Amino acid sequence: MIVAVMPAAGNQPKPFPSRPRWVKGRKASSEQSQSASLSTTDVEQTGGQVSFGPQPDLAPFSGVDEGLCRWNGDHSVQRTRDGGSFLLAAGVSSARRRTGTGMQGSLGEKIGEGVFADVHAWAPGQVVKLSKRGIPQWVVQHETQMTRAIFAAGGPAPEVLGEVTLDGRFGIVLPRFDGPTLMQAMRTGAITREQAGAILAKLCLAVHKTRPPPDALSLREAMDARLRFGGSVLPERVTTGVLALIERLAPDDVLCHSDLQPRNVIMTAQGPRLIDWLGAARAPFAYEIANCHILLTELGPEHADDPEGGTVNLVLQAEYARLAGIAPAALTAAMQPYLPIVRVFLLLAGVVHVPAVRERLLQRVEAALRSED
Repeated sequence: MIVAVMPAAGNQPKPFPSRPRWVKGRKASSEQSQSASLSTTDVEQTGGQVSFGPQPDLAPFSGVDEGLCRWNGDHSVQRTRDGGSFLLAAGVSSARRRTGTGMQGSLGEKIGEGVFADVHAWAPGQVVKLSKRGIPQWVVQHETQMTRAIFAAGGPAPEVLGEVTLDGRFGIVLPRFDGPTLMQAMRTGAITREQAGAILAKLCLAVHKTRPPPDALSLREAMDARLRFGGSVLPERVTTGVLALIERLAPDDVLCHSDLQPRNVIMTAQGPRLIDWLGAARAPFAYEIANCHILLTELGPEHADDPEGGTVNLVLQAEYARLAGIAPAALTAAMQPYLPIVRVFLLLAGVVHVPAVRERLLQRVEAALRSED
């Protein structure tokens, strides 16, 4: 679920098991289609057209993916002829793709950090998202596979430029985008909260219209994986109850990003770009709307630094309903059963560090599960 969040002091990622049975092998793709970017002129706003003029000088971003915020136009990938080792600026190291082909770049300054990965400058116009020590390679490889497949399918994901291994740490090479996050744009007043809600709604619809990769996890598989990593932190009645709830709900039918929030949207001159695809899954569209609802209204003040997240959320839901041709009341009703599922994902992810917030989320989960009995 949420990986673009700094852990609290002393909190470290939970130990991961070896590669689980549900992580399928990578399928090589001979071609990749161009990304279907969202033109800023296509985003319909409640308060007028969004204008992207010169951006202010923004402070460094803190999210794991918020370092992917410069676009220098150079996406060339230079490779060594023999695929062997080469000198990095910071020392001698070997960088190889899984195929054995070397990918040229230098590990530069760290420009972002999260629970599972660090983001460093790499080559001109590029960054590398490098897994933290102790994180198994399959975790980042799964994100690589999802990001590459979604980009190839025309979804709003960044292009994967390559894969490297540096001192045992697996990394994804990605474009370095130029522009603030949607959160930063709201903070500076470049975009209103109403406009932000409309942008998120359009991105939601773009994700849901993208063909899910064959290896995308189902909602049940994603929950099973998360429970194996951290299920002991919740009462058994909650874990069994949420699995039973997933089984009773509609089958998985669309691609969901699962962490669609202002911190994961980069506002480039080419349009909004959605990053951080580790949690991509097959699920009903209502699950995504529920996810946005919780992130914007229940965790917003703590994690998204958005005390007016309710405004963004209301506009997001209203605009999504309009674009998808769904009655707003029907959208709200469809979302309700997925709220406890989203709260359980967040509790298991270990990103809620305020005891009062954790307790409130758990109480709401238990109340919802009792109502389902």
